[in-house]
Formats: sequence, C-alpha cells, structure tokens
Amino acid sequence: EWVSGGHYVYNPTLKRFFLFHFLFPFLLCGFRILHLFYLHFLSSNNPLRNSTNS
Repeated sequence: EWVSGGHYVYNPTLKRFFLFHFLFPFLLCGFRILHLFYLHFLSSNNPLRNSTNS
C-alpha cells in the first residue's frame, strides 16, 4: 500500500511512479561508473610487468 499510495491510482501514486522512473536511469548510470572505476583501478593488474606506454 505504501508503494501504490492507497487503493486507487491518484496523485501520490503517479508521483512515486514518475520519481522512480526518472531517478532510476541516473542511479543505474552512477552504479555503472562506479563499477568501471572499481574494475579499472582496483582489479586491473599487469602480471608480466610489461610497459604499456609506447
């Protein structure tokens, strides 16, 4: 009942629906950026110690 705002679809329900659908892509993009930084900086390694600078 908290998610729908009651038994009927009124303004509170529509506001929650809009807010979720508006913010979800930004949250997803933020998690993607954090995930890429985590993969790049924390788990990348160079076991052969080769220089990648040409």
